[in-house]
Amino acid sequence: SSNNSSNNNKKGTVLVFTRKGKSEDGGVTVGNGRIIENLEEILNSLKNKLEDRVILTVNPGMLPHLIQFLLVASADIIVGMHGGALWGASRWTGPTQTIVEILPILGPGDTCQKAKMRGAKYYPIVCNSCRGKNKSGKVDPNLVVETVASALEYPKSIHQTSCSAIPGMTRG
Repeated sequence: SSNNSSNNNKKGTVLVFTRKGKSEDGGVTVGNGRIIENLEEILNSLKNKLEDRVILTVNPGMLPHLIQFLLVASADIIVGMHGGALWGASRWTGPTQTIVEILPILGPGDTCQKAKMRGAKYYPIVCNSCRGKNKSGKVDPNLVVETVASALEYPKSIHQTSCSAIPGMTRG
């Protein structure tokens, strides 16, 4: 039994969206860019820091919408690279959930507004190395872990991220 009562009410799942997966023939499929190149390092860091949490990695683009919805509905936190899957997930979030969006240098989109409209918390992480045609790159694993841990610790009432004031976003 844990002495931390705030964690006792948590579902315990951190859902990490990836754009890689296995095709029906066993090959590896990759989305059209925006790959987190150090995903394994980030996953290991999350598992080490949040050892009492389930860390589930999935490529939502390879799953039926109903399964995507059920996965999102069961997660405390959804982490992923900016794109259609995370945007879609933001429509299914609620007040007890958080989205951590990794934004390429040419972001952001409107995932923040959708998540906040549904009552969810939203944290952006700017990937400064995610440039070029496919906007793939390495993301600071410590920043991801700190952001996820922070989102699990703080109640929604003190979360004040403004969608219009995401630091570090440029068009160049």
